[in-house]
Amino acid sequence: MSREVQPPDNEVLAAFLARRWGAPITITRQIAKGAKGNVRAVMADLEMWLG
Repeated sequence: MSREVQPPDNEVLAAFLARRWGAPITITRQIAKGAKGNVRAVMADLEMWLG
């Protein structure tokens, strides 16, 4: 039996990033939207933004 995993909702992901790493929600929303559900891309973009 195979199950397909769905990507997280952009808003949920943005809120998690903002809460966990203290980044502004406006930035995390942009990052989440641009990554289109790709969590690895979100983490890489946030890491770059945080410096």
